[in-house]
Amino acid sequence: YLTLFFKLDSGLIGTTFFILFKKLFILRVHKIKIKIFHSAKFKLLFKQREANVNGTVHDLKAPLNGVITLLGFLRNKQTDTSVQTLMDGIVRQAKNLVSDIESLLVTARRDRQQLHLQKKRTDLVQLVAQARESLSSQYIGKPHCIRVECEETEMMAEVDALYVTNVLRNLMENALKYSDDGVEIIVRLRKEASRLCLEVEDNGWGIERKYHKKIFDQFFQVPSEHEVRRRGYGVGLAFAYYIMEAHGGCIRVKSEPGKGSTFTCVFPIK
Repeated sequence: YLTLFFKLDSGLIGTTFFILFKKLFILRVHKIKIKIFHSAKFKLLFKQREANVNGTVHDLKAPLNGVITLLGFLRNKQTDTSVQTLMDGIVRQAKNLVSDIESLLVTARRDRQQLHLQKKRTDLVQLVAQARESLSSQYIGKPHCIRVECEETEMMAEVDALYVTNVLRNLMENALKYSDDGVEIIVRLRKEASRLCLEVEDNGWGIERKYHKKIFDQFFQVPSEHEVRRRGYGVGLAFAYYIMEAHGGCIRVKSEPGKGSTFTCVFPIK
C-alpha cells in the first residue's frame, strides 16, 4: 500500500511536511510575540514598581532629617549631661538610619545613575572607631567584642567618608547579626605597597564557598534552613561592592561555615 501511495502522488509527502512546518513556524512566531509582549509589560511594571519604591524610600529621609534637627535643638536646651548623652545616642542612631536609606538608594540606582564621590583625605582609623562606637551601643543587648588592630596611629586615604563609613558599618553589623552571642570581631588596618587593606574578621556562622560571589549581588540572601537567620535584605554587601569599585578598589571574602568570615576592603593609596 505504501508503494501504491507513493506512486499515486510522489509529491504528497513533501507537500504535507511543508504545510506542517509552515503551521509550526507560524505557531512558534505567535508564541514568541506573546513572550515579547509579556516581557515588555513585565519590564514596564518592574520599572514603575522600582520608581515607586525609590520615591518612597527617598521621602523617608526628609522627616528623619527633621527629627535629627529637632533633637539637636532640644539637646542644646538640656543642662543634664545624662539626658544629653542619651539624646546624642538617639541622634546617632537616626543618622545611621538615614545612611542606611542612602545606601539602599545608591545601590538601586547604580545601573542608571553615576555615583559622584566626595573624596577627601580621611583617617580610616577614625572611621572604624566611629562605626565601632555606634554598633556597640546599638547591639548593647548582645554579648560581643570588637577589637581594632592597626600598625599605625592613623591610616590616611582619599575616600568618601560617608560611603566608606556605611561600608564599615555594614560589614561589622553583618558580623554581629549572623553570629551567636559572644561573637568576636577583629578589624585590621594595614598598608601593602600602594594600597591600604581593611579586614573585618569574625567567628560567626560563615558562608558556603558556592555563595561567595553571589552575596555581592543586589537582594541576594544566603539560603538557610533557619528562618531566624534571615535578618537582612541583601543590600549591604551589594552596596559595599559598588562603593569599593567606585573608589578604584575591591572587596573580597574568605569564609567557611562554622569558622566565620573575613571581608577585606582594598583601597588604593594616592
